Amino acid sequence: MFDYGNLNDIFKFTHLPATSNTINIGDDIQVECAARLWHTRTYVERDDFNTWKSDMIIPFFGWYGYDLSNHPPKADCVLVSFHLCIDMMKRIAKSSEFKDWLRYSVKNQGFPAMARDTSTMNFIRQLGIDCEFGGCVTQTLERYDGDRSGIISIDAPEEIAISCDNKYTQIMHHLRNMPYEQRLELAAERIDVYKTAKHIHTSKLHTYLPCKALGTPVTFYKYKIFEPHRLSGLI
Repeated sequence: MFDYGNLNDIFKFTHLPATSNTINIGDDIQVECAARLWHTRTYVERDDFNTWKSDMIIPFFGWYGYDLSNHPPKADCVLVSFHLCIDMMKRIAKSSEFKDWLRYSVKNQGFPAMARDTSTMNFIRQLGIDCEFGGCVTQTLERYDGDRSGIISIDAPEEIAISCDNKYTQIMHHLRNMPYEQRLELAAERIDVYKTAKHIHTSKLHTYLPCKALGTPVTFYKYKIFEPHRLSGLI
């Protein structure tokens, strides 16, 4: 995995891309990990590039596809730990402006783009732009070696979840339009659940990945997977 911590020695990020629109706490877990890593607690709306101003320096990490603007962001962006959904790939492939922005960003940051998955990596490479598999920012969580208790389901198949001590879901409808800070408080609480569990069963990528970083025993089920190509590079 690319050493994302070293970026603190090169850049001073002014904002982190966060979302107020989704119902998936996995989005916020990634932002919380980034905030701890890069010591930044100022946010900009991930899904509205029009809010990314030219005086901002932003790590372009996480999931991209909801923004529907016809132009890339004006901020200086560092392309790390990012995933492009299929629709976003199609938009970029048709836009010389987006492709020029990607080329400029990679040249400006001084090292290849670092994709979160190999599907995104392969797409960027097909554009003739340097890109490597850098892994997910959630992998920067510190390993936990303390006491553990409880077998937990996070959206595991029902036949597995029924025998677990506790059941949670990563899909939380009340998150939508909640302030960033409040969403990230919930994300931090969820990371604590992952950290101290004895074993977790999950079908969610951004439960599985934090657990691997924390050293929490985890079993992953390919069950009702949203955008299966996000799993490319997982092994």
